[in-house]
Amino acid sequence: MSFALILIIIKQIMKKIVLLLLLLINVSAYSQQQEHLQFMGIPITGQKEYVAQELIKKGFKKDVNITNSEPTTIFLEGRFVNRDAYVSVVENGNDIVWKILVLFEHKETWNSLLSEYNSIKELYSKKYGEPDFYEEYYKDNIYRNSGVELYALNNGWIKYTTYYKVANGIIGLFFAPIDNNSASVIIVYEDEMNAQQLEEQILNDI
Repeated sequence: MSFALILIIIKQIMKKIVLLLLLLINVSAYSQQQEHLQFMGIPITGQKEYVAQELIKKGFKKDVNITNSEPTTIFLEGRFVNRDAYVSVVENGNDIVWKILVLFEHKETWNSLLSEYNSIKELYSKKYGEPDFYEEYYKDNIYRNSGVELYALNNGWIKYTTYYKVANGIIGLFFAPIDNNSASVIIVYEDEMNAQQLEEQILNDI
C-alpha cells in the first residue's frame, strides 16, 4: 500500500475519536483499575517510542516516512492475525499512548473486503464472545449484491461496524473507504484510562 493511501486512511480514522470516546463513556463507567488494555501483550500506555520498540521486538519495522508526517503517531509494518498490516501507535495530548490502529491491505472488490472483515470478526468473537455493538447498515437494499458496494461505502451508504467492550478498553472493527473502488479493514484498540484522560482534556478546553 502506498504512503499516500495510508495517510488518507489514518486521517479518516482520527475523525472517529469522539465517537469511540462517547461509546466508552456510555458502556462503562471510568475504570478504577490500574491495568491497561493490551495489544499483542503490550500495555497501551506510556510513550509511543516505548510501545513501538516493544512491537519491533515482535518483528514489526518502523516506517520513518509516515511517522515523520504525524508527530503524535508512530507507524510500523508487520504481521497481525496472519496478515500483512500497518500499525499506528497514537499518543494523547499528554504524550501517553491511548490508541493503536491496525490497517490491513486495501481491497478492490467488495467480496474480498467483506470476507476479510467477517474472518477477523469471527476470530475476535471466539476470544471475546458476541460483540457489544454491531451494525451492518445499508441506506437502501438496492446496494446489496449490487456490484457497486465500494462506491456506496465511500459515500456513506453502507457501514459495517463492530465493537467489543473488553477489560480495560474497547476494540473496534470497521471499514475505512479509500475511494469509490477500494477500502480497507481497520481494527482499533483504545485503552479506557488513557482515553478518559483525553476526554477530560477535551472537556477542559470547552
